[in-house]
Amino acid sequence: MYYFATPRIFARRQEPFDDKLFERFAAFYVGGFARVCASLLPAAGAVDIFYPSSTAIEEQPAALAEYVAAKSAGESLCRLLERQTRGLRILVRRLPRVTTDQTASVVATRAFDPLDAMLPIVREMQQRLRASKK
Repeated sequence: MYYFATPRIFARRQEPFDDKLFERFAAFYVGGFARVCASLLPAAGAVDIFYPSSTAIEEQPAALAEYVAAKSAGESLCRLLERQTRGLRILVRRLPRVTTDQTASVVATRAFDPLDAMLPIVREMQQRLRASKK
């Protein structure tokens, strides 16, 4: 499974940290992800999930503080869930800014081609799946 649930990333915010915006991000990247994992396992018994994180965690842009905090919490949750849940394997990768409908801008901004960003991850997920079936 590839988990790509996300609210609008670029939003108006209250400086220096907007609690409500963080809660909205956390609802997708933490709570929502945990619920998806909990619902998949009983039906599948074992599941491989890709969790897309963000290089914004390393870059720490001030305008994305709430997003960075929620993505960081999501990564922590992934580590905990994988360690504590039999049959759950989570691949976490930090993606750079990728050209999508959310990142489209009239101002020239560097963004990676989605195919270039995702193809190595799709291949890695396929390798993991093959290895788990052996």
